[in-house]
Amino acid sequence: MSDVNAIFDAAGKVFCALIKDDKIREKNDQIRSVTERRCGNCDHWMTSTCRPEKDRKQLKSMNSSACKDFERSYASKRLEAQFRDELQSIQEEGKDGGE
Repeated sequence: MSDVNAIFDAAGKVFCALIKDDKIREKNDQIRSVTERRCGNCDHWMTSTCRPEKDRKQLKSMNSSACKDFERSYASKRLEAQFRDELQSIQEEGKDGGE
C-alpha cells in the first residue's frame, strides 16, 4: 500500500510543479505585455500629446507599434512592478519547506 501512496505523492508533486510553471509563464507574459514598446503602454497614447494622432490624424490602437516619442506610462510601470512582485512570490512558494 505504501507504493501506491508514494505514486500518488509523486504525482501530486509533479502536478504542483506544473501549476507553478504555468503561473510563472503567465506572469512573465504579463510582464512582457506591459513592457513592450506599444502605443497602449505609452504615456502619450490617446492624449493630445500623441504625435501620430495629433499631426497625422492616425488613430492608433493599443497594440500599434510605438513611435519615436514613446514614453512608458505610469500605469505600465506600476503594473510591471506589481507583476514582478507577484512573480517573485510564486517563485518563492515552497522554498520554506512547505507547499
